[in-house]
Amino acid sequence: MNKLNLGCGPDVISGWTNVDIVKTDPSVEYWDAVLNVVPENWKNKFDFILINHVLCTMPYNSVRVVLRKVMEMLKDGGRVQIIDVNLRKAIEDWRLNDCENIPITGGTPDWKLCMHLSGYSTRLSLFTPNVLYTLLKEAGFSEGNIWDAGDSEYDLRPLESLVVEATK
Repeated sequence: MNKLNLGCGPDVISGWTNVDIVKTDPSVEYWDAVLNVVPENWKNKFDFILINHVLCTMPYNSVRVVLRKVMEMLKDGGRVQIIDVNLRKAIEDWRLNDCENIPITGGTPDWKLCMHLSGYSTRLSLFTPNVLYTLLKEAGFSEGNIWDAGDSEYDLRPLESLVVEATK
């Protein structure tokens, strides 16, 4: 099974193709999913593509570009799994004044929520599960699932994540 870890950062997975726009490890391949075309040898190659806490760092129009490229790289029947910040959960925790799951130290609940959702100003896009699912459908994916955080073996931050998976 061919697996791609798109935007892997320091989370390199052994036995996978790990790519990022920053070369964090000698085994990581450089590729800018927004600006570069899909390499010919990656078209229809992958059975599974993981995008873990990456899409939130891009403007929405770039997210659309990346998801169309993911479609090109997946084999028919291949799956993409997107793990990202759970906007709904963070707001609900804040609303209930229960900010233990918001991974920001210090400050008021309002401060924690704002810094968490903005990723200290690194996040350009925020998602609810339905927004991600809609973007996947726009890119041509035919079916999908919205999971609870923690249901994915690749979710390194289950207390703050959402998981959406779709099939080509």
